[in-house]
Amino acid sequence: MSTWDIPIRKGIAAFRDVPFVAASWTTMQNGLLWALPGREEFSLMIDRIVANYADRYYGLNALYPTGPVLLGKTFAQAMLHKGRNAEADDQHIGNCRCITPDDHMLNVSYVSKEGKLVALRTKSGGGDLTHIGLYGTNNYNTLWRSRQIYSEDVQTWHADDCNLELEALGRLTPRGIEAADGGTGRMSFGPFFALPAGRFTAKVHFSDDARCDRFCLDLCSGFGATILGECEGPIEGREFQLTFVNHEPRENVEFRTYVLERFTGYIEKITIETDQSYEVPPKDHGKQEWTWTHDSIDIRVLNVVRTPEGIDVPRGTRGRITYGPYVNLGPGRYKVACIFSDDTLLRRVSLDIGGGKDGDTLMVKRVENQKVVQQSSINTEFSLDDEVENVEFRISVDKYFCGKILALSLSKDYSSIV
Repeated sequence: MSTWDIPIRKGIAAFRDVPFVAASWTTMQNGLLWALPGREEFSLMIDRIVANYADRYYGLNALYPTGPVLLGKTFAQAMLHKGRNAEADDQHIGNCRCITPDDHMLNVSYVSKEGKLVALRTKSGGGDLTHIGLYGTNNYNTLWRSRQIYSEDVQTWHADDCNLELEALGRLTPRGIEAADGGTGRMSFGPFFALPAGRFTAKVHFSDDARCDRFCLDLCSGFGATILGECEGPIEGREFQLTFVNHEPRENVEFRTYVLERFTGYIEKITIETDQSYEVPPKDHGKQEWTWTHDSIDIRVLNVVRTPEGIDVPRGTRGRITYGPYVNLGPGRYKVACIFSDDTLLRRVSLDIGGGKDGDTLMVKRVENQKVVQQSSINTEFSLDDEVENVEFRISVDKYFCGKILALSLSKDYSSIV
């Protein structure tokens, strides 16, 4: 690499960022800067950060509130302030070029205005200081997606937020999100943020004239793999709220809004607030148990009907009938049971335990009887050597199965971990 030779007549030097990291063409890399004292670019930068804080401005990505996009705009503004004066051209600006364009972390080279390579940025991740050995620090990408750049007590996504995605039913207007042509279905989803463990209240805020007899809000994580909470009912007043407990840190959390009967009015914003009085219970290092009853939305059904008495599987049904609940499990030994109604008749049933990114099969428990028998449960054990995400229990039956699924239960014995 070469030395960074800055002409003596220049008062400040920097590098334009690669063009596709933001919509703004002025985006300036803030990883390598040089300046004489008293430069207006930095006083303008401070003023704009203060203004952004006052307005709770977020922009199109994490580079807008306090970072490279804002820095680039202040460079342009300071240059314009000098008008036709020769000093207007005392900014010495090079360019950044990609060196890992296909990697998850975009690393760049710093090329001076004269075309010399003067520096390299090589990081394993973006947004924090882990690349220099500092762990547990804030990550500005996470804060931006969570709408907590300015330490907000209430995280807020307005109707026009770039991270709220609209389905065909949802239509953005100056007043908010409306249901197009009075239709029904899902209106919106997103914004895919990180959520710590705790108790929270999520709210959909409506316009004064909003009316709907059946509206639904659910929260999920992992791109829909885990449902954190769900609420359905009429819109009464300007808020529709859901209070729920999140037991572990989650990624890619989203709000999904549904219109189940005709909706008039507008969604103005969606918020989530932490219950500061709630204390997250310590993890149980003895035995832990989970139970999903037949009416749990975490248990998904195929070609069968969920009734108040259980998941009804009529005689003649073949193939897979349930899947889910997509739970994250650590290493250890587990026991799982599928509970049927007392009058259930079966011949062949398989319980396929899968998990991981691709839903790979971890083990299969098969029940194969020579004839139809009455049986009220299937029980099996399995072990995990490593942590596995999105574990599910997939139940398949043959045509002789007749009965109801009442629940799935899972227990873990931490003392069995080697």
